[in-house]
Amino acid sequence: MELDRFVWRSALNLATDWSRHRTVRDDYFRGAMSDSADLAHPTETVLGTHERVECVARAHAALSSRCQEAFTLRILEDRPFKDVGRAMGISDRMAKIYVARALVSLRETLEHAERCAAQPPVPVGSGRRETPVA
Repeated sequence: MELDRFVWRSALNLATDWSRHRTVRDDYFRGAMSDSADLAHPTETVLGTHERVECVARAHAALSSRCQEAFTLRILEDRPFKDVGRAMGISDRMAKIYVARALVSLRETLEHAERCAAQPPVPVGSGRRETPVA
C-alpha cells in the first residue's frame, strides 16, 4: 500500500513540476518576444492566477459527486486510498479510479483553457462580407 501512495505522490509531483516548467518557459518566451525587458505586469500575473483558480473550481464543480469526494479526500486532505475508500464505503481500488478520473478531467480542462487563452481574439468585422446568393 505504501507503494501506491509513493506512485500517486510521484505523479502529483511530476504534474506540479511540469506545470511550473511550462510557466517558466512561457514567461521566458513572453519576455523574449516583448520589446521591453519587463516581464508581465504583476496585476496581470495575479489576474492570470485568479483565472486559473476559477477554472479549477469550475472543473471541480463539474466532476461527479463521487469524483469530487475522492479527489478532496485523497489530494486535498492527503489521506491514503485505504482511508478514502473506507470513508466513501468503496474499495481502495475504486477510490483510485475516482481520483484518476478527477485528475484527468481537471488536467484536460486546464489544458483546454490554456489553449483558448493562447489564441488571439478574432477582431469583429474583419471577415469578408456575406453576399446573398441570387
